[in-house]
Amino acid sequence: MVTKGIKWVREAAIEGLADAQLDLGEAYYLQGMSMKEKKWWLKSAMQNAGKPSGHAQLILGRLTNDSEQ
Repeated sequence: MVTKGIKWVREAAIEGLADAQLDLGEAYYLQGMSMKEKKWWLKSAMQNAGKPSGHAQLILGRLTNDSEQ
C-alpha cells in the first residue's frame, strides 16, 4: 500500500525526522506533486540533517533544472 506507506513517512517527516523528510520529498518528486511541497520537504531534510544532505541537494538541483526548461 503506497498511500499507507506515504502516510507513515509523512507523519515521521512532520515530527522532524530528516530521513523521512528526504524520503517524502523524493516520493513527491517521483510522483509529480506540487513543486512547492517537494522543495519544502527537501529543504527541511537538509536543515534537519545537521549537515547538508547531498541527496536532497541533488534532487533540489533536478527540480530547479526541470522548472527552468
